[in-house]
Amino acid sequence: MPKKEDSNLALIAFILSLLFFIPFLPLLSLVLGIIALKKIKNKKEQTAKTFAILAIVLSSIFTLITILVVLFFLGFSSFYSYYLKSPVETIEANESQDLVKQLKGNLILENWTGTGKGKKWEEWGILSVSFPENKEKFITILQQFPIPPELSEYYASQDITHTLPFIYALSGPDSQGRVAFIEGYYPIPKEHSLKIVNPDGEIKEIFRRPGDPIWDEKVSRAGFALSPKGGKLAFISNFSSGLGIESQVDKYKGGTNNLGNYGTGILELWDITNNKTEEIKIIALNNGLSWTPDGKRLAYIKLVQNPEKDKPDSLDWEKIPSVCILNIETKQDDYCFDFYLIKPIVSQDGKKIIADKMIYFNDTIDNKGRRILRIATKKILIDLESKNYIIIELPGEIDTRGKEVSTVLAFTDNLVVYWSIPTKGKETGRSSSGSFQAGTPYAAIKVINISNGEFQTIYPSLDPRHSASFGFVK
Repeated sequence: MPKKEDSNLALIAFILSLLFFIPFLPLLSLVLGIIALKKIKNKKEQTAKTFAILAIVLSSIFTLITILVVLFFLGFSSFYSYYLKSPVETIEANESQDLVKQLKGNLILENWTGTGKGKKWEEWGILSVSFPENKEKFITILQQFPIPPELSEYYASQDITHTLPFIYALSGPDSQGRVAFIEGYYPIPKEHSLKIVNPDGEIKEIFRRPGDPIWDEKVSRAGFALSPKGGKLAFISNFSSGLGIESQVDKYKGGTNNLGNYGTGILELWDITNNKTEEIKIIALNNGLSWTPDGKRLAYIKLVQNPEKDKPDSLDWEKIPSVCILNIETKQDDYCFDFYLIKPIVSQDGKKIIADKMIYFNDTIDNKGRRILRIATKKILIDLESKNYIIIELPGEIDTRGKEVSTVLAFTDNLVVYWSIPTKGKETGRSSSGSFQAGTPYAAIKVINISNGEFQTIYPSLDPRHSASFGFVK
């Protein structure tokens, strides 16, 4: 007969294995189960042996799970710490010290006011930086308002007492100093507003519509443009990601400057002076809008026939995205380019466009039979009269707020204002928010003379997910 204490030991080991949620008990259960199994030599004592075997199996599983979880969190913690402490990518260069003196205009940013210390959500507003003076001024501060009483208890548990407004997209200033922006709200209401702010801070609401601007895709942040003159605002609303493009290709992935977001939506035109919309029946792609300086023409993206679809080294798509110039008076296109062209920015004099042109693509099949489409683009400077173009280089340019947004804010003559990674030795850092609160590396806004390659930082350390716009003044 086996010893009674051996049977009890097997039972204890089994019971301990069920208490896996208590630290170290699975390991203790494993040890006791092995000891009990070794001591039980009578084959007739199947119950005790079963308890011992179950204890060993269960405790082994729970011990293994515990070890894997600990290793995962240790690894994640190490990666997290490394990521936060790792240096922000920079470029090495000797920047010009005098280029900013040639820049005449206003940089418009969404930015933290710095007055909301101690709050979970800081006070945000629209900042104007004038050049060449480099003077900063907050045009307006977004106004928070209390959570409705019927919902206050629910959100109080999240330390949220007020609705927190945010800027989803902005454009301007125009010749009158006005800035247009889309305001969203967190956590409620699920709405978005189109607003105009004057230089003195007075705000006029054009409309308020249902739907979260981010998650419900009600407004395109890439397709949002205020005309320099004429009080016209163009934007793409109710867009759907991928429509018009994904139907032409099979599954794709990866690539440098690849497909990005080719959502299509309704092109809306508004007269912001009279709060009136102008009817226009155009479906546009979510890859940029830009006005001519007189506000009479608009560069936008739509699908056009692909004249090179049958050539061996070209995309075999029936239609490709390209830039069209819309005449606002006739509501007809003056002309469209016939090659792959996205993210247009019209020059201050209206004679040139900077845009992204497809330079090459790679269409292959991976080992799982999936089609891989990679498209590389280059910035080109196009003369709108001759249609001739040259490739230009913008040192350190980065993607901002998704691949559908141009890195160029504005340009005139040979000066281009654009997003870039910081220059080594300049102010840099990471934001306090991001996925897993890892902190998005800050970017910089620079001006470059494309005739000689000289550039200078005009605004350092800005979260590239935030909106920025630039308006020239004569």
